[in-house]
Amino acid sequence: MDLSDSDLQLIKKYLFGRLDRAAENEFSMRFASDSGFRSEVDFHQKLFASLHDREGERLKKMLGEVEAANFPATPQPKNWKWLGWLFAFFLVGGTVWFCFFREKEVPKTEQVFARYFQPFENTEEISTRDVPPKNARDEAWQAFDRREFDRAADLFSKISENERTDATEFFKANALLACGKTEKAVPILEKLEAAAPPGKFAEQSRWYLILANLRLGEPEKSKILLEKMVAETGHFNHKKAVELHTEFFGK
Repeated sequence: MDLSDSDLQLIKKYLFGRLDRAAENEFSMRFASDSGFRSEVDFHQKLFASLHDREGERLKKMLGEVEAANFPATPQPKNWKWLGWLFAFFLVGGTVWFCFFREKEVPKTEQVFARYFQPFENTEEISTRDVPPKNARDEAWQAFDRREFDRAADLFSKISENERTDATEFFKANALLACGKTEKAVPILEKLEAAAPPGKFAEQSRWYLILANLRLGEPEKSKILLEKMVAETGHFNHKKAVELHTEFFGK
């Protein structure tokens, strides 16, 4: 993948822990939806790890050479104080270097989200795909189909109250997840998942709610829902639920 300058700067800021909130959302969206971008992040992480390992070996070798040159086999008490200061110097220097250049791993939850999340395919409003939009509702569906998720989420929010359905709310939540606005997607999915009687998208909402909670660092909430999915062999995503439960919770 050929990185643009903006992509490269985004990855660098991520590795150095300098992403602001807007950049974090952009990074999460790209990491979740773009496999080429994920590969580049992985490459740069490994490069940073390699640099760290080399620097650590260099400092270790340098300290060994200094000790061998200044301290013979028979200890000389007058030099131990000097060795202590020398060791402290390298320890502090190495720690500073490591903190600045250390590999910043993608959190496991983000890796899991990126691997399992795919926006749900629109099979609800295919009739709007090739016709001029008449209103925000039509525009929202078309934006979703074009994978313009930020715009789709905004347009779904503009649909009038009496035109909103489980479908528009479910796909709005999908769009929010896809563009990194996970916290806004959660209450929508919770409402759809807990509806009584269950609506058309209750099962699907449970799956996306599991991923959303993992992403937000709420594994216990995800575990409860995931165990329900594992127990329901007829669930639309049962195989992936079992796989995710085994991978993340080790059972």
